[in-house]
Amino acid sequence: MHPSVLSTVLEKSGLPASVLNHISMADLVNNLREAKSLTKHSRLLHAQLTESYLEKLAESVAHRNHQFLVTEADAEALAAKMALALRNLISREQKRRAVRRISLTLNPNLVNRSGLSRVDVPSSDTRTFPLGPDPKTWAGSWTPITSPTEITAHVCVLS
Repeated sequence: MHPSVLSTVLEKSGLPASVLNHISMADLVNNLREAKSLTKHSRLLHAQLTESYLEKLAESVAHRNHQFLVTEADAEALAAKMALALRNLISREQKRRAVRRISLTLNPNLVNRSGLSRVDVPSSDTRTFPLGPDPKTWAGSWTPITSPTEITAHVCVLS
């Protein structure tokens, strides 16, 4: 773009003049490398935080389930119960991650990561509340709506 066009757009947009400062390709590459290493570090930190959380949770579960093991003589038995609880929690966490990975692989387009994916409306009538039955007092069966356009229409009318 020509500098005069940029300055005109800058004036009309009301943005500060610092927006026109360009970043060199070398700086851009360095920033991307730093962001990549920070992401890698954050993922490693997440794994460590999850592990410490599960350890503390296993300790809490063992103390709650085995309150009778309070003396120092029972410390070894309590440690064994904590180790068992930790193994069970780690196993469940691994299974949960595997199921999530498999479901995302099998249904990449069907997984709704945010927003509404389903709205239930009274099944006697497909019309929305002002014309159809009131959902708050409806006692009959319900029909699920999964089409995004229909969900939008129903939500807009009810809001």
